Amino acid sequence: MAQPATSLPKSFKSVAFSHTSPSSPVIMPHSSPGRLVQQGRFRHLNRSLFGARILLHQHALILKGWSWRGAYKRTFPLETIADIEWWEGKNDCNFALKFNDGESMGLWVKGAGLWKYEIEEQQRKALRD
Repeated sequence: MAQPATSLPKSFKSVAFSHTSPSSPVIMPHSSPGRLVQQGRFRHLNRSLFGARILLHQHALILKGWSWRGAYKRTFPLETIADIEWWEGKNDCNFALKFNDGESMGLWVKGAGLWKYEIEEQQRKALRD
C-alpha cells in the first residue's frame, strides 16, 4: 500500500527535534564516529537547513547544516537506530529512521535504499567487532 510522500510509516512515532538540545543526550560508546563511509545531501521533513549534509561513519550517523539560528548538528550512534524504512519519492520524505527510544525522523535523501543498506551494513560490522 502506497503512503503519502510527506508522512512517516504508521509504525513510526514522529517527534520534533529541537535545535539546541536533543531530546536525549548523545552518548558515543566510541571516542569518535570512526571512518567516513558515505555522505550526501538531505532535506529534513520539519526544518529548513542550508547546506544540509548526511554523513555515515563507522559508528554514527551525523546530520549537519545551517539554520537561521546557527549551526545544526545531530549525531546518532548506529546502535540507537532500531529500524529504517524507505520508499520512492522525489520531492518529499522518502526515508524514515526509528530510534530505540521510540522517536522517529523523516528525511529526503537521494538513494534512500542505498542509505538503508549502508547503515545496516555498518551496524552488522559493529556487532562482529
